[in-house]
Amino acid sequence: PHGPERATIAGGVSARVVRIGDLVVKRPQRRLDVPFDWQAGTGRVLAEAAALRVAGDLAPAPLHVDELHHVLVQRFVAGEPWKDELLAGRVDPAAVAAVAAALATVHALPVDGVDGHDRFRRLRLVPYFLATARTVPELRPALTDVVERLTATRTHLVHGDLSPKNILVDRSGAAAGAVRVSVLDWEVVHAGDPAFDVAFLLSHLVAKGLHRPEAAEEFETAARTVRAACPDVDDAWLGRLLGALLLARVHGQSRLEYLDDAARARVDRRGRELLLEGEAPPC
Repeated sequence: PHGPERATIAGGVSARVVRIGDLVVKRPQRRLDVPFDWQAGTGRVLAEAAALRVAGDLAPAPLHVDELHHVLVQRFVAGEPWKDELLAGRVDPAAVAAVAAALATVHALPVDGVDGHDRFRRLRLVPYFLATARTVPELRPALTDVVERLTATRTHLVHGDLSPKNILVDRSGAAAGAVRVSVLDWEVVHAGDPAFDVAFLLSHLVAKGLHRPEAAEEFETAARTVRAACPDVDDAWLGRLLGALLLARVHGQSRLEYLDDAARARVDRRGRELLLEGEAPPC
């Protein structure tokens, strides 16, 4: 009762996370906190800890891993979820530039000893693309092609969950306007296609731009900055993958909770244009 202050950190569906003083203790849930049976296993925290050891300043330092009980202890880092300001329609160019730089840094990390494709399949390919193919059968051929290409490519370290909710933005530095970002939740880390991280992050920017049309121009500018951080990714493939992810966020098992019916229709339409009609990505 007289120890460090404790507080549960909310916002995720995959783990119980508690702050204890300057530490953060994380224990994954076997079943994700969603309205259907999404089993993920708890051993994924061991892969996350391994990735954090090579991520350096990009992520909170891992201090201890309980390999028996699958518990991770990390250093607490300051910052607010980038998602909050984006949903409010605030698109800070300095934050976007810092996130784009972090994206490039992730893909430059060593991939030796990293696999993770079973986790990637269980946490991304099945609930996103294959679930969407079941819900919308006419999309199955195109989505199957996407899954096959992602399965076959294992060239880079890929974060796998590069969402604004997993990016902390800290502006407490000494320099005016300085922004530092920390990347959280490396549970889906794997050896794969760097285009996935680019498209995953772009899908959030595009969806939020469709959700907040009054800030559409700012979100499009942000998308161009993110795209420029990974110039080697093929545009045509990126467009198809982005379309598949947008469709997954309105028809798959991990749907964006902030979209109303009108915004969902806009995301669906944009996703079909990108996946089926070969539209160029918006960046």
